Amino acid sequence: MTPRALTPLFRCLERWFPGALPQGVTLYPAPVSGNHSGEARFLAIATTLLTASWAVPATEGIQSLWLRLPLIVLMLFFLPHLVTAATALASPLFTEKHCGRETSRDWGCLIFMTFYAAAHCRVGGWVSLVCIAWLSVAAVNLLLWPWRNEVT
Repeated sequence: MTPRALTPLFRCLERWFPGALPQGVTLYPAPVSGNHSGEARFLAIATTLLTASWAVPATEGIQSLWLRLPLIVLMLFFLPHLVTAATALASPLFTEKHCGRETSRDWGCLIFMTFYAAAHCRVGGWVSLVCIAWLSVAAVNLLLWPWRNEVT
């Protein structure tokens, strides 16, 4: 089975620009969303940038570069895991009959990222650029929302 995208943007990209299949390969739609390679890469980069937009300014007071850099790297690794864990704990409250726990967790993390970006988009500098870029992607997803359930 081929993985399907979670967000409306990547679902539309799958439909508009289908990848070439090797000869003899049959395409079967996945029963659930998630694990689309392009979307996974994009979300990993976006999550890293949004986490850095908090971690780098949070460590400005540390003068030693030898202490600050490892701390930033640790934050880049642990903060997304903490957010995911928190949304995983809260996801049973938001799951519905048609929405599984994993999908609810994924959307919870995306919503958290959007609220964070909205709160920090006026900070200034590169942090604002990262947050505005994420808000732009969120806006495109909202515009493409009516086509989210179309089968690819």
